[in-house]
Amino acid sequence: MAAHVLGQTEFIASIRQAVHQRRASARQPGIRQDAVNEVQIRERAGLTPMEIIQRLSVAAGASIRARRRLPRLVRRIRISPEPSMSERWTFAYLFDVIYTRDTWMHRIDTARAVGATLVLTPEHDGRIVEDVVADWARRLGKPFELVLSGPAGASYLSGSLGERLDLDAVEFCRLLSGRGGGEGLLGTLAPF
Repeated sequence: MAAHVLGQTEFIASIRQAVHQRRASARQPGIRQDAVNEVQIRERAGLTPMEIIQRLSVAAGASIRARRRLPRLVRRIRISPEPSMSERWTFAYLFDVIYTRDTWMHRIDTARAVGATLVLTPEHDGRIVEDVVADWARRLGKPFELVLSGPAGASYLSGSLGERLDLDAVEFCRLLSGRGGGEGLLGTLAPF
């Protein structure tokens, strides 16, 4: 997981690294993003935890600067995340929303894997959850009442006479990301 997060951060931080990862993954069959992830992990598998932390501390700042410098014209370019998807995303959506959500979800995955306590805040984590709810609501297209508990939780209402869902905010996001089996309204996924 850490190798993937590092690889993704270096992808965003460096055009040279982005081109390299895309080219290296082009030779692999299957979903392109899965192939990129595999390249990121494979190429960083030999790093020690300290080396990953050191490289991530350098790449994180460069990644943030690269995202902020992305020209408006480029930010508006629409792409298909995968050839099989009819949905099209702007580069702004990919860099500002999807990469942020992905890294956030990996933080949750990592904390669970090592048994660490997650420290969540309404200001940071709640904002990400709010954005996920809005994206999910657009995809769902049905009325609902959603009550999310925990520090990142809040209540949401869309339309009237919709089904009510009560669950933890992090668990809600995990289900929408495809981690676990969401049923009914929770069967509509949101991209991470």
